[in-house]
Amino acid sequence: MSPPRCCSGPVLCVGCRNDRRRNSDRPSASSSTLSRQSSSALTTLTTRPTSMFNIGQLNARSLGNKASAVCDLIVEHRLDVLCVVESWHNAADTPSLIAATPPGYCYVEKARPRRAGKLSNCNHGGICVFVRSNFKVRNVQLPVHKTFEAFLIAVHHGGISLSILTIYRPPPAATDEFFSVWRRA
Repeated sequence: MSPPRCCSGPVLCVGCRNDRRRNSDRPSASSSTLSRQSSSALTTLTTRPTSMFNIGQLNARSLGNKASAVCDLIVEHRLDVLCVVESWHNAADTPSLIAATPPGYCYVEKARPRRAGKLSNCNHGGICVFVRSNFKVRNVQLPVHKTFEAFLIAVHHGGISLSILTIYRPPPAATDEFFSVWRRA
């Protein structure tokens, strides 16, 4: 599989959706459910100069049953970038990631590593970032931490370059450990 045109550097961006899939081909999910769950978590700008990015953030708590709603959310809010935590995906080719990607977008992802001996089919955690396909995206390697998941990407479009850091701290993680990492940074 050749890398999507939005990728540069190490191939991380997968699932470019430049096809014209009909809405009926996507798994159905209730957008009203997603709106209720994420209304305070998603901040967007509806009108903006061309020199700005329109970025959103969402704790999905599984894209499995919300892929269509997330796809619609990206399109309706004209997001350039949507960072999703708790995507609950296993790999780059997880069907819910593909289904959540609107035409003209691609995604970069970081599934939560599986623990040895874990029997559950559901891989909680995970971070996925949906980006317009005409943007250049590069993964920036970060050290692995025990108390949180972090995913850093560099995004370039036109004359704008920015780094986007997405962090998810699972609830059982100790808060003091989490903040001590940031004090040392």
